[in-house]
Amino acid sequence: MATTSFGDQLHDLWRTRPARLTVEGKIAGVCAGFAHRYRVDPALVRVAFVVAAIFGGSGIVLYLLAWLMLPQDTDAVSGGEALLGRGQSSQSQGQSLMLVAGVAITASIFTPLGVSLSGSGVVSLALMLLGWWLLYQRYPTAPQLPPSAFAVKPVAPPIAGEYPAPPGYLQAPGYPPPGTPPPRYPSAQVPFQYGPTPEWTPPYAPLRQETSSAQKNPGGSDSVGSAPVQSAQGENASAESPTHEQAPTPPSWDPLGVAPFAWDLPEPQAPHEPRATVAVQRKSSITPLTLGVAVTTASVLAAIAFGTGNEWFTAGRIAAIALGVVSLGLIIGAFRNAGYGLLGIAIPLSAFVIVATAVGPVNWDTMQAGVGERNYVVTSLAAPTTDYRLGIGTQTLDLRDLELTNDATVTATTGMGELVIYLPEGVNTVTRCQVRLGESDCPPEGLVVVDDSADAPVLTIDASVTIGTVEARNE
Repeated sequence: MATTSFGDQLHDLWRTRPARLTVEGKIAGVCAGFAHRYRVDPALVRVAFVVAAIFGGSGIVLYLLAWLMLPQDTDAVSGGEALLGRGQSSQSQGQSLMLVAGVAITASIFTPLGVSLSGSGVVSLALMLLGWWLLYQRYPTAPQLPPSAFAVKPVAPPIAGEYPAPPGYLQAPGYPPPGTPPPRYPSAQVPFQYGPTPEWTPPYAPLRQETSSAQKNPGGSDSVGSAPVQSAQGENASAESPTHEQAPTPPSWDPLGVAPFAWDLPEPQAPHEPRATVAVQRKSSITPLTLGVAVTTASVLAAIAFGTGNEWFTAGRIAAIALGVVSLGLIIGAFRNAGYGLLGIAIPLSAFVIVATAVGPVNWDTMQAGVGERNYVVTSLAAPTTDYRLGIGTQTLDLRDLELTNDATVTATTGMGELVIYLPEGVNTVTRCQVRLGESDCPPEGLVVVDDSADAPVLTIDASVTIGTVEARNE
């Protein structure tokens, strides 16, 4: 690969992005295009989108976005690029606008911009993008499009009783007008012509002379005792009026070839060669059966978790159960020499289980608290307990100018990102920091005494981050 920098690689990744193969695809050809571009099984790509759609809904957003931004078959630009005036696409503008609306709606629901974001959705989105990047690193050069991408799609099927069209030819409805004789389609041997095929005429047809009745029956009763009489005019007429007879059948035994009509023999044909028998290997049903059971099991467990509110069915545990089903399929396939495609699902699913287990149960209220950067400067506390939350981003809590008269508690929570707390000066504090996956830089837990008077208030700070970093500074 000629590119070296990360920016060049991203540019090449987009330049060699897959094309949607609508003929081979089930919906829009997105999964079939990814499978052909990066030489993987289309079933694995479809399962990855389904799993990402179940765990957080990111698979729906990514599929609609790929439908909009990937070119169709042999198009040079995608439907989204055609809306921006960068070229022409076979996808209609109305369909592209509907996809834009669909992406906007689903993105507002299943992405960090919406209210239904979960930790599993963020993880599945990151894994899908990471998988695309790893596939590009493995196959940076795009292969040629399959023949199905160049297939001509007829406008309408041939109508019975109308103008016939051979396979592969486009035919406009109602053309040609009724009554036009059907043509004989051109080929390498027969020129284009209209009308029926002329009858075959033998190269040699003997002539038959019309003779008089006397010549036919020289011993007849009406010609006894009289010489055969025939006018010259009759003889000339009969001589000038030959008629064709049916070509005689060649003799069955003619070693010297004396029969002239037997000389025009057909061209010899090449001997018929029997086709080689190709043994068709029957595909094993272990892979699709195992994937179907795993997806069904995960869907049922997720429905139970959302329907009953059972906190035991976390994303990590549901994915672990699905991984167990896939592992069972691998074991069965090992005895039957099949099911190797399950490895492509087991590896990313194992990574998801590890990450989801390390993160633990996700606090949905925190993840729905918003996205971005928030800075709080606190000078007084109106309530004994004050809560500050942020879903994804950077949250800064400045307590340096805080005037405290009574004991109070400040809780700061960030779902994914960074949490920075500036501790107050001259105030006794108790700082407790918790990070499920990331780094923590906080003072040791316990009471930090700055004012040793008996009635000095104490400020308790509870800082927690699900994924990211938390830091408490004395500045």
